[in-house]
Amino acid sequence: MTILKKYFLFILVLIVPPCRFKNWILRLFGCDVAQDASIGFLLFFGKFIKVGEKSKLGSFSYYGSGVEINVHKNTNIGHFNVFSGDFCLTQEEGSVISNFVQIKNGGTSVIPEKSFFHLGDFTKITSKHYFDVSCSIVFGSNCVVGGRDSQFWTHGFLHQEYGSKRYISLNSIKIDDGVYIASRVLINPGTHVEYNVNILAGSVVSGHIKAGLVVASSGKKVIMDLKEKSIDELYHIDFDYKCKNPRLLTKKGRGNDENSSC
Repeated sequence: MTILKKYFLFILVLIVPPCRFKNWILRLFGCDVAQDASIGFLLFFGKFIKVGEKSKLGSFSYYGSGVEINVHKNTNIGHFNVFSGDFCLTQEEGSVISNFVQIKNGGTSVIPEKSFFHLGDFTKITSKHYFDVSCSIVFGSNCVVGGRDSQFWTHGFLHQEYGSKRYISLNSIKIDDGVYIASRVLINPGTHVEYNVNILAGSVVSGHIKAGLVVASSGKKVIMDLKEKSIDELYHIDFDYKCKNPRLLTKKGRGNDENSSC
């Protein structure tokens, strides 16, 4: 897309109210927008936009230059959202992203491959949640991220030897069908939640959560003891990773499904 074309599209989606004429102009410029879709007043700098039948993109949201939008029919994105970094946002039929949601990929210089934020059929994200898409976050169907202020992180760090050694961990998050996540839940990198799980408010979730459970944080759980073993004894490590920190890969002696990569 030429600079002139991008500039014209930016002006179009910013100042023209939702209407079929606006959608017709967008199609002339290569966007795949259904005739009966509703495109609000947007700050859109993205790479690509595809909006299905009877779908809505609410007003006063920001779409950064690396964002691709691919939403199917009867979907809804609300108002005052922020989508930034290099990733593809996909929504299946009936899925919803409400208001004041932030989906960001802030570490494009250290990401091994393109990331995706995917919502399955009739999955709903309510207002004021945060998603780090350094790696992909994939939701199945009929999930709800309810309440507010939950955070999903796909990157993190481990320190050893008083911080003189620092390792980066990059792992995708997968949420299967029918999962309910309440307010102020924190999901750590590499988490896989199986179907029909309920996660109670204020929980911190890591690892593999089996189907059908009700999960809540309680007590103190030791993940590993770095006084007994060093990190390079516990993990396969890519010391030549392209950022300044070596990257943690899979745990030694276990299958690759222990830490799902991007």
